[in-house]
Amino acid sequence: HISEPDRRRGYMMAMRAARLAADARYAPGPSPSGAGPVMNKDAYFRTWLAQKDRPTALVLNGTAVVQPVRVACAALGLRIPEDLSLMLICGEDFNEFGTTTASLRVAETEIGTSLAELVLARLERPADHLPTRLIPSRFFAGDSLAPPP
Repeated sequence: HISEPDRRRGYMMAMRAARLAADARYAPGPSPSGAGPVMNKDAYFRTWLAQKDRPTALVLNGTAVVQPVRVACAALGLRIPEDLSLMLICGEDFNEFGTTTASLRVAETEIGTSLAELVLARLERPADHLPTRLIPSRFFAGDSLAPPP
């Protein structure tokens, strides 16, 4: 996704600001194929979550990686949210297997509308400065979050 470099940079900056060591596993770079950090997400998450120093929470971009994480947790006997909290950045409700994953819901329709308005304004007045528009996201708690151990 186009935002991955910015998110990776944000993670690194936040860790530096907190005077904590950043771990590249928590912000992997994209694969050469552009398909994300790895081709086989099931095996990737199973290997990663089996490590002794595994994370206790994951923030996932989009719904496509929720199932591989849940499958890996099931294979390893990890419980969500007791052993691993999950949060999604997405544009829609996500309910799978009777559970609702916590999410930061991106206002995709509002973003698209705002973008179209800005493009039209730029075409009509190319020399005008167009201010940045902030479009808030909404947090939905779901049932995939727990306090850290």
